[in-house]
Amino acid sequence: MAFPGRRLLRFPLRHDLQQSERRHTALIDTLADQLKAFEGQ
Repeated sequence: MAFPGRRLLRFPLRHDLQQSERRHTALIDTLADQLKAFEGQ
């Protein structure tokens, strides 16, 4: 309650972090698949 503005900021920030985390997870999955395909050759 001491910082009402901070509470408003926290939600979009958390949403952005979740989006970028999802993007990074997808990127890592893609790289892992490519590595498996490369090792399989």
